[in-house]
Amino acid sequence: MKMLVTLLCISVLTQMTLCQLLSGEWSPMTNGTSEAFSVDPKSPLQFKVKFTQQKEADKTLYLSTSVFLYNDKGTKLGEANFIFYVGKREDKVSIRGSQRFYFDGPWRKTRGCQEWPGADLSELGGFDFVMTTAVGSSDMFQFEGNAGQTITIDMGSCKTYRQWRKMIREATSAKLDLYTWQEDLSDYITTQYSEEKEKKTEKVLS
Repeated sequence: MKMLVTLLCISVLTQMTLCQLLSGEWSPMTNGTSEAFSVDPKSPLQFKVKFTQQKEADKTLYLSTSVFLYNDKGTKLGEANFIFYVGKREDKVSIRGSQRFYFDGPWRKTRGCQEWPGADLSELGGFDFVMTTAVGSSDMFQFEGNAGQTITIDMGSCKTYRQWRKMIREATSAKLDLYTWQEDLSDYITTQYSEEKEKKTEKVLS
């Protein structure tokens, strides 16, 4: 079953939760975090966030997106994280990212993976695109622009990706989290999110 929630709910540094109604029904995310969704290791969840640009960036913008994974005891096992850094370079908008995954709980001694410099998303042409975080695939972060542009970020080359795959098998629930310290971010972008089962491909966990 696919659930679509139309919302903008972003946790800001002041511990406020900013929620903006886009259209139809919306549900707030406490402290910027969605409700928990069940995870089936044989068909892992993927979270999709649809970004809609309200106006072009005229200053530096920051947004962190995370998918947190938990075991059946509610212990956090890991996190897939992508951070957006938006700015202006000459007359063009620059969108760059930092992609990473971390381990926690019983896996905390396992080294995570961070790729920097991160992905250049500028070819998406602005903040009108869909981002997919597919925790069970080596193509962990995927972007599709309104004009059909696609950017895929492969985390399979990380030294501890095999351990990530093993950790995923212990996960029973997941949450999506959006975080920024900028209270006016909604003046520039709004978001919608959905969750669904990953389609089976050769890169998805068996």
